[in-house]
Amino acid sequence: MHKNISALGAGVTRGILAAQRLILPQTLVAQASGQTSRAMHYAHPAGAISNLKMIWANWCYDSSGAELATGNSITIKASVEYPAGVFRQVLFGGSASGTLANGGLIASDPASITIPAGAQFWVRTYMLPNADPNTNVPICTLPATATVLATTDGNANGTDSTMSGVIGQSSTVNCIRPTAIIGDVAAKGAKAFVLAGDSICFGEGDV
Repeated sequence: MHKNISALGAGVTRGILAAQRLILPQTLVAQASGQTSRAMHYAHPAGAISNLKMIWANWCYDSSGAELATGNSITIKASVEYPAGVFRQVLFGGSASGTLANGGLIASDPASITIPAGAQFWVRTYMLPNADPNTNVPICTLPATATVLATTDGNANGTDSTMSGVIGQSSTVNCIRPTAIIGDVAAKGAKAFVLAGDSICFGEGDV
């Protein structure tokens, strides 16, 4: 985007997509959950972002174009990490955890954090363990591993690392991450766009 986009003028654009690197789940994986994923994002370039509501899906959008439900409910915990190593817990109706109904979506409460325009931040999502190891979970698939993409996406298996701990770059393309991050942008007339496509559209290899 244009370097002087912040010169659009004072004001606030409310309730738009406030960050990028958001992905719809593309596959279902039968596994016992209990994984924390650290997803890297950049704040909207037009102005500082605030009142962030993160949305997760309990379904996937597969290669045939169909929305496939997991067949079970899923419970998650989450946090916003900004700056690196500083955590703000995400709440769901005032609770530290939220449950996604089969085939549904869940939106967090607005997070009480402000992130500067264009700043890098992370959302950590912990999927709580299920007694049944065959539980389907919705997985987002990056176009390559974090090391290849030169990003800081990562996973920590078997532990709740939403509020502490270091999560290194992932050696797998699979991750759990928000489908959308909606918030207010401190700029008048800020714009947001959704692009649907393949790895070329995603900008594979170009963060």
